[in-house]
Amino acid sequence: MLCEAPPSRGHRRGAMKRGVAVEERTRRHPDAGSDGRSREQAHISALLVSDSDEQHPLPDTPFTDAGLHLVRARGLAEANTSYGQIRSQLVVLPLTVDGEDSTPFLSRLLAARPAPVVLVIASNDEINVAAEAMRIGAFDCLFRPFSHTRLSKAVEAALQALPAMPEARLPETAWQSTPQSPERRVLPYPAPPAMPGASASLLTVASEMLAVLERADTLARSDVPVFITGEVGSGKSLIARKLHDDSSRRDAPFITVDCAILTPENIGEQCDLLCPTATGGTLFLDEICALDPAVQPQVLHRITAVTERGAIATRPRVISSTSHDPRAAMRAGLLMSDLFYRLHVAPLAIPPLRDRPDDIALIARNKLSEFSLAEGSRVRAISDPAIELLRAYDWPGNVRELLNVIWSAVAMNEGPQILPEHLPREIVSPAERSGQAATGLGPLIGHTLAEIEKAAIEETIRAQGGSIPLAARVLDVAPSTIYRKRESWARRAKSERR
Repeated sequence: MLCEAPPSRGHRRGAMKRGVAVEERTRRHPDAGSDGRSREQAHISALLVSDSDEQHPLPDTPFTDAGLHLVRARGLAEANTSYGQIRSQLVVLPLTVDGEDSTPFLSRLLAARPAPVVLVIASNDEINVAAEAMRIGAFDCLFRPFSHTRLSKAVEAALQALPAMPEARLPETAWQSTPQSPERRVLPYPAPPAMPGASASLLTVASEMLAVLERADTLARSDVPVFITGEVGSGKSLIARKLHDDSSRRDAPFITVDCAILTPENIGEQCDLLCPTATGGTLFLDEICALDPAVQPQVLHRITAVTERGAIATRPRVISSTSHDPRAAMRAGLLMSDLFYRLHVAPLAIPPLRDRPDDIALIARNKLSEFSLAEGSRVRAISDPAIELLRAYDWPGNVRELLNVIWSAVAMNEGPQILPEHLPREIVSPAERSGQAATGLGPLIGHTLAEIEKAAIEETIRAQGGSIPLAARVLDVAPSTIYRKRESWARRAKSERR
């Protein structure tokens, strides 16, 4: 009699993750069956294109776990025939197939109506070709070698990006001479999250950012503390989450501590709650340089305690981030050297968006469809002149600011594409912006210092979506300082009305 061996820890973890994925799909599709597929999603297909003599094909599981019907095609000729017959909603296409440039085939796929979502696969020496593929409408690019997790996330994101359309006969472009079935239906997909484009910081063809992601992949396999630096809006929290999701701790909690809101009054309660919660998982100390100097010794004590006691498997991994220069903060007495050296083991620096001009167009065009879908807009493109203006801007708010600009342009635009006139004035008129910088404080002349301070604080709060903690980070002050000033202004205004 044969005895079946018990599943390994990795197998159990994979099964657990698939169970969670099934539960999530069932929540999104109330009519889903026990395997997590809706009655219609089981008919959605993914076309995987490969070389004719492909020795290491892509694995099935990222696609079958997502509830997709898998179709494989070897060579562009077979891919062309298969797509003409099946009209797969998702296509995975290498940029070079059997030594041939597949970009013309990609263009034909994207010209179909409705067009499939296309994931392209590239080698590291195909960065320029990959940038062009993203420019014309590919959804994402995976650079070889990539992990199973990276592929799974790309497939999940692609499913989220497919347009939610009612079941109806829609006009389609002809694909060779293949007849189109009059019964063909467009299947509905879940709408994107309320804030689309959240993962845009990880879309890149820039060698500097690709190096960051490669280093993050390596660090994910370790428990070493990671210290992430980068400007506001550059994607530090996304990198932190990637380190957790790609690690062996992925099934344990990922706990974020907003250091800007820790005070001597709440530090004990917050740390006593958060540190045990992160047992075996990841503790993310966001904006460590915004931490009140008065509470830093207590944070150091608790971090030391939870990372040095107990079994290694139950200790939380610590990841920290800052948008400031941490060494300058130490010299200024704003960051304890003991705390810095406890956390600063494996540094990871994210380049600003202005140093990645090709990523500006990539992110803007890639996320446009998500914003259009969320807003119910008919905007489908960004004009080349608008793209050039976006590339010329210095993006002090980095990817977060770029997403805000594109989202606003989509929401305010009734036409089919974003034109220069739909962009903010500071982007459209760089000469005017430079002139304002050169003349200095013209708009502020004639106002008291208190009035200027109030205007700067309130404008920063508005720019950060009403968040005082975020505004405090930008202004490099404690949130309590802003609260006190606002209370003072309110009391003064109230007394003046009497």
